[in-house]
Amino acid sequence: MNSMTGFGRGEYKDEKVMIVAEIKTVNHRYRDFFIKIPRQFNGFEDELRTLLSDKLLRGRIELYINVKFLQEKPVHLYVDEAMAKQYYCMVNEVAKLFDDVENDLRLSMIARYPDVIRSEEESEKYLQYWPSIQSAVQEALTNLAQGRQREGKHLKEDIIKKCENIKELLHEVEKHADEIPANSEAKIRDVIAKYELKEVDANRIAAEIAFLAERAAIDEEIIRLKGHIQALEQALEAEKDIGRKLDFILQEMNREANTIASKSNISQISMTMIDIKSDIEKIREQVQNIE
Repeated sequence: MNSMTGFGRGEYKDEKVMIVAEIKTVNHRYRDFFIKIPRQFNGFEDELRTLLSDKLLRGRIELYINVKFLQEKPVHLYVDEAMAKQYYCMVNEVAKLFDDVENDLRLSMIARYPDVIRSEEESEKYLQYWPSIQSAVQEALTNLAQGRQREGKHLKEDIIKKCENIKELLHEVEKHADEIPANSEAKIRDVIAKYELKEVDANRIAAEIAFLAERAAIDEEIIRLKGHIQALEQALEAEKDIGRKLDFILQEMNREANTIASKSNISQISMTMIDIKSDIEKIREQVQNIE
């Protein structure tokens, strides 16, 4: 089981280049990419997405790649002859306007004018760096996976503890569930006494007691809640891609817990269900960070 939160760093270095790749992931409902790489390597973005997708199923994934060339970059310099000639002609035209000013035109001056000497990156030569980038990203993914697994293990252990606590609390609820018929009868007796009803049909009283007891019965909800807890514990043993399934199970658990709390006519059950719902909510918050 993996957490969606983590950080991994990878590095590649040889005599030509040093590449550092950093991957940061946080929880997200879907898989969302943010990739920042030097513009010369923008052509690798699709390959990088595929590389990340093979290892990361869900979450906000941020990849940062820094490239430092240790030798000459694959750049081609050339002179824009037309631009240089135009600058030369224009400077001489300006010189003709001022006879008393020395014309100090120099070659270095023309070379410094914008766009006289241009650079053109040889894009095809950057293709040779893909294996190096891939190596750095793979190392970052390996380190990221280790951290996410450690965090996932801690989350799993804590969720299991909370499930055990819920089961203990549910056992207490079951004990008090047997008191529901007697509690229903006591409520009806209290109403009869309150309004000093003298002649009340015994069969009618029995029917009302049965009706209230049936309406307040929580046996089925308890059974279903136990089943959801078991399903949750089984889902935790899956290898990966369990976050959505856990979230669905918790929705069902919360639904049953709410039903029990609303049907209960016993204060002890109501108080215990508050604790159960609190644990379910804590688990739900943790599950939001599980891949």
